[in-house]
Amino acid sequence: MRTALILVLACVLQAQDFGDSPGVAVETNGARLMHRSGIAYPPEATLNRIQGVVTAQVRLDARGNVVDASIVSGPDELRKTVLQSVLGWHFTSDAANAVRTVTVTFTIPTGLDGRQVIVRPASPDAPPIEIGALNVMGPDELAARIPVHVGDMLTSELRSSLNKVVQDYDEHFTVNIGTDKATGKASIFITGPYSRPASVPAGALRIGANVQEANIVTKVAPEYPPLAKAPRVQGTVKFEIVIGKDGTVQNIQLISGPPLLIQSAMSALRQWVYRPTLLNGQPVEVVTTVDINFTLVQ
Repeated sequence: MRTALILVLACVLQAQDFGDSPGVAVETNGARLMHRSGIAYPPEATLNRIQGVVTAQVRLDARGNVVDASIVSGPDELRKTVLQSVLGWHFTSDAANAVRTVTVTFTIPTGLDGRQVIVRPASPDAPPIEIGALNVMGPDELAARIPVHVGDMLTSELRSSLNKVVQDYDEHFTVNIGTDKATGKASIFITGPYSRPASVPAGALRIGANVQEANIVTKVAPEYPPLAKAPRVQGTVKFEIVIGKDGTVQNIQLISGPPLLIQSAMSALRQWVYRPTLLNGQPVEVVTTVDINFTLVQ
């Protein structure tokens, strides 16, 4: 029973999202976190096209709290935001009384057209700007509520309305506005706890991706988005999904992936069908992860 509880706790901890800015990826090198503050991508760094990997060493007390931290390597412009964040982290007890290494990768975010953008927190006082791209890293239910669309002029009133809609849905989601210097248009990034489904059905089984892959009956391949081909965007889009008792995909949550590839991957995944999973002879809902790979042949 205790082992099962530990495994469940581990799954919950791994599923957390901590509100990092778009373009920020954190690796704790095997150590698990109870909670931490998000890491912001400094606007000045995106403006100057600064990206790279920051490595930090953190010393933990007997309860897993960070009591000291230092930056080992990384661009100077990105060190401060990492150091400020890690000093408030709390690891699980199995990582306590030790020095741990944390790596934070900063990659300048891109809009849906593949161009790099400058990401800043949304401000209701900013002047109107045309929306060039909208990235909702969350459930379809949230996406349906968003009051702005590509081509709209993002006024102060719409900014306020957008923030309110997102916060009313889940206060853990954040709105960031990116500005494409080439076009002057806005790219909106809505991010939050998208590594777990909006709701996991009671009694659903969590099954590993490799095991569940063997149960696929209908697997629709995604189309390679033309906008992704031009800048040669490749990569893997990772989702967590809920499979219904009838084997159809009921809920899709994005975990990670290049923004240009997400919509195509999601559209294909909605059409997948699995062989129903039985428990004691009765069909049950399943939670699993799916990787969809996009590779351009040279």
